[in-house]
Formats: sequence, structure tokens, C-alpha cells
Amino acid sequence: MIDELDKGNRAGGDRGYRAAYTVSYIDNVAQAGGRVRSRHSSDEGHPRGKVTVEVVLDPPGHARLRNNDDEIVARAVDIQTLVGRPIRLLTHDVKMRMRGRDAGLRVDKLEEPGKDEKPSRRRRREVD
Repeated sequence: MIDELDKGNRAGGDRGYRAAYTVSYIDNVAQAGGRVRSRHSSDEGHPRGKVTVEVVLDPPGHARLRNNDDEIVARAVDIQTLVGRPIRLLTHDVKMRMRGRDAGLRVDKLEEPGKDEKPSRRRRREVD
């Protein structure tokens, strides 16, 4: 996934911004021990639960699938098996969401920024 984001980074424009921001955010979270700091309750007062971010490298000799969406979903399924509990796949990509649901993953659509919101005005999330 990091390699795919790195390719997207070179695309420029909004896609490039999102890819670069995401790689930077993942790196910051990993450096902070995988802890994401955010409010502990939703606006309605319900507990949000624990969020864990981990970077898992492919095993040595891993041959990637031709389709990047299939590769990401396959890696997510392998990680879900490894940790023994449901994980959540977050993506803007409709086809990846469909593939993820078909593979038995919990899948959520990432929200798109508002039409008037420019990348430079996006707020950065806090990391412990």
C-alpha cells in the first residue's frame, strides 16, 4: 500500500496531495508508536473505541498481484487472519470497497473534502 501511495504522490494535483499526506501521516503515527490521538467521544457522546495503525511489510519473496486493488485487499485479508479480529479497510475507491466487502472485510468509504476546501487548507490530525 505504501508503494501504491508513493506512485500516487507523483500524480500531482489533489491525488498527489492526498497520497503524500497519507504517507506522511502513516509515518508520523508509526514513529509515535502507532497511537492516534483524537477526541475520545463522538459529537453524540458515544465512545469512539481504540484505533491502531501498524505498518506490516510483505514477507520476503512475496509476488504482488497484477491488480493493485486486489493486492491491497489480499494483504488486508492476510492481516485480518494474522491478528484474529476484524480490521477495517478505508478507501475512496468504489471498486476496492466492493472487492473488500466480497473478501469479508469491514469496509468504509473515506469522506471527500468539501468542494471549496483546498488541500493547503486541510487540517492536520494530531499524533501522540
